[in-house]
Amino acid sequence: MKRITALALALVLLLLLCACGTSDSAKTDEPSSGTADPAEPDESSDETPDSAETDVPSDGATETDAVEEPKMTKEEMLAEAVEVSLSEINEAYDNNSLRAAQQYGEKIFYLEGYALQITNKGFLFGDFGNAGQGMAVYLPEEDLINLEKNQRVSIVIKTGPDVFDLSQAYIVNERTEWICKLDSANESYKGAYNAKIGEDPYLKLVYFADGVEIPEMGTKVKLEGIEIAKQVLGGEDIEMRDARIVEILDE
Repeated sequence: MKRITALALALVLLLLLCACGTSDSAKTDEPSSGTADPAEPDESSDETPDSAETDVPSDGATETDAVEEPKMTKEEMLAEAVEVSLSEINEAYDNNSLRAAQQYGEKIFYLEGYALQITNKGFLFGDFGNAGQGMAVYLPEEDLINLEKNQRVSIVIKTGPDVFDLSQAYIVNERTEWICKLDSANESYKGAYNAKIGEDPYLKLVYFADGVEIPEMGTKVKLEGIEIAKQVLGGEDIEMRDARIVEILDE
């Protein structure tokens, strides 16, 4: 009886040992059910990779980096503006562009010149007859609609690091004042009058606005109107259109 009992216990122990061996083998041969395959990303995860957290524009700056500089009003710019000529800026730039950028870059200036070419985006500002050294001025359509080609204008600008790359611009005045003496009615151009400005030996054409009462010839007047530059035989000239009388001057 004791032998039968001993054999039975030995058989039970043998079965237990076999079962333990099988269990250990399964643990080492199979990966844990909670571990993802390193070759494939876990698509069930809601986390976003670091590289997708910010939309980076092509220039390398993040969307939050680009902070637009507050715009100045025309009055604010005029209060700080320094009057210069475009020829002065061009001369400095041609001489030494680096020094010109330091001297004229990121500053506010008041200039007078002509609208040499006009598009739906802006106009080329410069000295008449010298469009090759002009400055592009971008403005909204409502500021461009009434401009005439080669019209004299004054502007206030804010330059960028590149002198000719403007960050802001306004037209200050589209009309010009003349002090002149009316000479005679022009016989070649209908509705035009000849006017003498200062000591200039050449008479200038004046076209008065509708409804203006024309003073007697020989009267010295201050006029306000649209000055237009034009090419004439032998050089350049100017005329005034839409002229209005500001003041009749005593001799």
